[in-house]
Amino acid sequence: MASKLEMKKSRISLADTYRSLLARISSDQIFYAQIAITVIFGLLILYLLTRRVVRSVGGRGRSIVLVGNCEAGKTALLYTLTRGQTPITVTSFKDNEDLYNTGNSLGENSMKSVRVVDVPGHERVRSNAFDKHKSDARAIVFLLDSTSLGSQIKDVAEQLFTVLSDSVVQGNRCPVAVLCNKQDQDLAKSATIIERALQKEFDVLRETSSSRLASISNDGNQRPSKPLGVTGKPFAFSQVTYNPVTFMETSVVEDKSLANLKRWIEAVA
Repeated sequence: MASKLEMKKSRISLADTYRSLLARISSDQIFYAQIAITVIFGLLILYLLTRRVVRSVGGRGRSIVLVGNCEAGKTALLYTLTRGQTPITVTSFKDNEDLYNTGNSLGENSMKSVRVVDVPGHERVRSNAFDKHKSDARAIVFLLDSTSLGSQIKDVAEQLFTVLSDSVVQGNRCPVAVLCNKQDQDLAKSATIIERALQKEFDVLRETSSSRLASISNDGNQRPSKPLGVTGKPFAFSQVTYNPVTFMETSVVEDKSLANLKRWIEAVA
């Protein structure tokens, strides 16, 4: 009985102490405390929304990385963007880079300076060169020759599949632009035809890549990548939501045809 009385007195004492503390706090102090809490929550929500938008528009890196097969036009594109001229180029075995100043069509303060990296397309060096720059990729531009896709479709599809399946690229949520180059030539295929052809090749590659992805998941030194597409459905690039893919037609030798690409770079930079 004594212990119950002591517990009751203790609860009454705590309640009295709480009421005494509240009495000492003025209404102004309560008002300012409420404002402070509201501001803190507002800033937290703004931070989370901003982070989500940044992750959905562009990757975490600083560079626009150009990839693709040999003679697709990567080096020509690099210097057309950064220097306003299209030089005569040869197959490169080393990476090139330069700074590109974006336009300001998105607003007065939207102009930015972004690094553009040209990854060599030769099969002997392109894998290591891409691994060197992929962690710093803000976005990726995949160039292909629209006039020779028929003979190179398997190689082009495999290289693009490798890029989109890369765990670092997926983790950084890099947007990808597939640039169908050399549209000024008569034999060039349209972006729509190229997209459909690549989607069919991706269906084949998804089947053959299952064992490779399984082996990666058992390797503690490498993070497994997410499978491309939706299981049980034909592949479509619209299914790659973590690396949104945009197809464009262009001719690097005609600067005006790069308008869509420049706007895309400005949006993701």
